Amino acid sequence: MKIYYNLQNRQSGKSQRLIYEFLKDPENTIVLSRTEKCAKHLWKRMGMNKYKIRFISALSHNSKSKFKDVKRILIDEYSIYKHKVKKEIDYVRQILEMYVGEEIILFSTPNKIYNHNLILLIKQCKSYNYSYNESERFLSKTFEFNRDDILEYWYDLITSPQTIIINNEALNNYENYFHKTGRDYLDAIKIKTELKGEYI
Repeated sequence: MKIYYNLQNRQSGKSQRLIYEFLKDPENTIVLSRTEKCAKHLWKRMGMNKYKIRFISALSHNSKSKFKDVKRILIDEYSIYKHKVKKEIDYVRQILEMYVGEEIILFSTPNKIYNHNLILLIKQCKSYNYSYNESERFLSKTFEFNRDDILEYWYDLITSPQTIIINNEALNNYENYFHKTGRDYLDAIKIKTELKGEYI
């Protein structure tokens, strides 16, 4: 199974890219959004009502069976699930655990800058089938990584050995960003992630 992690800054065409990927094979693709409202926004934007049943909310727990035989899953705003309510996170994990298809494509604007070395080390640990406990001891003692960071990265698909990271940096126009978001101020981290597209 292939996993592609699209890292892309705000207001730079993530939704268009997701719809493009969906339309490559709509009969064998499911789109997972965080809410019914987000799912509806995406299929309406596409303008093809016959495919609306393939856009699913993470809160639609009765929809899990739809993921069993589908070839591709597209997950919108993947990084949000790690910071929102627990039932959404658990639902996404359950889907991914039961999924035996060909491809998962993640679309997201991370809210942090990842430690590239920690990503690579955890990928190596997983590729050698080390357990989380073994990896946590090794990484915290040998490299002095923070245990909370190790835990967060371990359960993030960005550290899966199958994941290919696509880092799309600075795809938007600064003035366009502030106009669309209605913001007039960003802190230092959001300038790097949301505006400049710096993640790793």
